[in-house]
Amino acid sequence: MTIKNIILLFSFILFTRTIQAQETKNYLLIINKDTIQTDLELTNKYKLKNGEMLEIVVKQKETSVYNDNFISFSYPSNLKVSATKLDQSINQLSILKSTGNGYMIQTYSSLNPTSIIDLMIHELTKESIRYGYKKEEFPSEFKIASGQTLRGKKVILTYKDEKEVYNVLSYGGEDEGILVVTLMLNDDYQKEDMVLIDLFLKSLRLI
Repeated sequence: MTIKNIILLFSFILFTRTIQAQETKNYLLIINKDTIQTDLELTNKYKLKNGEMLEIVVKQKETSVYNDNFISFSYPSNLKVSATKLDQSINQLSILKSTGNGYMIQTYSSLNPTSIIDLMIHELTKESIRYGYKKEEFPSEFKIASGQTLRGKKVILTYKDEKEVYNVLSYGGEDEGILVVTLMLNDDYQKEDMVLIDLFLKSLRLI
């Protein structure tokens, strides 16, 4: 798969919205081989053999940690990391909310991705620019938790009272590296979604 095809695939994924239904009792609580169907924050009663009644609640931590042999980062536990293998040497992870806001990470084991920042920006923004959005571009960098500095470009697209913000950052060595894209395409949940992005960037580590 060529780099352009990989970027086009991400562009397709970017504008695909996933709706997850809310279900109850998705967890199994097992106590001394007794199984209770439960869900998060649901109070369960369990009677011991001596007659004592226990109240048991399953809670989830506010944040979870994604970890593989390349990177690690934190994310809200109520969201899921989507993982896609784009090529034998390229993996993609993403959290993209229904608002269009979120982030994507691509890890490379046979290419330094610093060379494709402009190509990624072009593919992400070309449809909006064709529609009539005006483009501003600025140098961008961010020092991550493991000490490396990601560098790239921040792009702001504006059309009337609408705004799209893309931040494309990369860090690479010889035939390997990481490419990060953060997206703010919708102002409806800007404060909440910026917390998501900030948590990711501030916790990101290269292993």
